[in-house]
Amino acid sequence: MSADQPDLENMPDRVNLGQRYGQYAVFWSLPYHQTVEPQDLEWTVDKIKRRWVKAKLHRVTGLLKMDKTPCQPDEIPGWLYQVIGEKAEQQSSMPTKCPRCDADYSRRRTFKTPLRSHRTGFQKACQVLASATLREMSSSGAGVSSRKLVIFSDSRQDAAKLAAGMERDHYRDMARLAMIQAFRQYWSDLVAYLRQMFVFNPTSPSLSTLQTLNPRLHADVTQPPQAEDAIGQIRFATANANLISEASMWCMGAPPINQSARRVWEELLQLYPGRVPLANLRGTIRDALVKQGICPGGSAFKAKKYKSSEGYWDDWFNCYDWSNDVPQPLVNPTERQRDHIPRMEALLVEEVIYAASKNLDKPTHK
Repeated sequence: MSADQPDLENMPDRVNLGQRYGQYAVFWSLPYHQTVEPQDLEWTVDKIKRRWVKAKLHRVTGLLKMDKTPCQPDEIPGWLYQVIGEKAEQQSSMPTKCPRCDADYSRRRTFKTPLRSHRTGFQKACQVLASATLREMSSSGAGVSSRKLVIFSDSRQDAAKLAAGMERDHYRDMARLAMIQAFRQYWSDLVAYLRQMFVFNPTSPSLSTLQTLNPRLHADVTQPPQAEDAIGQIRFATANANLISEASMWCMGAPPINQSARRVWEELLQLYPGRVPLANLRGTIRDALVKQGICPGGSAFKAKKYKSSEGYWDDWFNCYDWSNDVPQPLVNPTERQRDHIPRMEALLVEEVIYAASKNLDKPTHK
């Protein structure tokens, strides 16, 4: 497969990378919107006529047909871009107008088409291959891995960009995975936390308050204890450290110490089992990344390093206590460590917003 080399017959020695109309075709497929038509069926640029004509692409053979007969099950309907005239074969194969919105790029000096190449870059391809290769390599056992992988490049600049880019993309992939997992387990961890708290305080008046606030949550919390409740309680308490003190007071039926935190806690109880606010997932995502040994702030130097009081650059993982199942920030951190922990969390929020907004980008021309 080669997305950017249309002259496949002459590969590799006599390949022509030019995307000219004589050797390259543009087909606008419309498998789900067969009634859609281009805004402008025919137009002229540089005294050369261009147009869109109805066509069908056979999904198995790749053959393209231009007729008006109904599509068969293995055919995809669409429109084929054509250039008419004696010099048509030397013209660019890319249309100067977008068939959907009619944006005209013919007067631009460069990139005289709204179409762009969409393909997997070298960096992403290396990342996918490296991940797959590492998974296939057997570890040395006993929890200690000696697996190592070296990727070569004939350019020092490419090697430097590839190393940094792969690390950044791997972090973003893991952050997205952790975010999806956090969405799925957030409510179950809340239920586990409440269930464990009420096991030790079954006569708490907060049980009746919970039934008033959210009958469904009350019904789930009063179910028999589950084996995974203990770890769920730890996950929820660690991920929601800003609420957990007030949540404990509420579970014991005590009056609020922090009225603002008590209000946020009760609003959270009422939300179950609806959508989880993205801000509530920050701690869960952070803990998932740290547990895998990944810096929660990302792969940048300012996230992975902080300047110690002695004046040297120290590693981010020295800010955490690794003796627990879920690594937690140090109880007595230094001043520099105390400053670096919220810095990593702020960088994590930026990455989470970036990951969540990827599906909200404006549609591009294809």
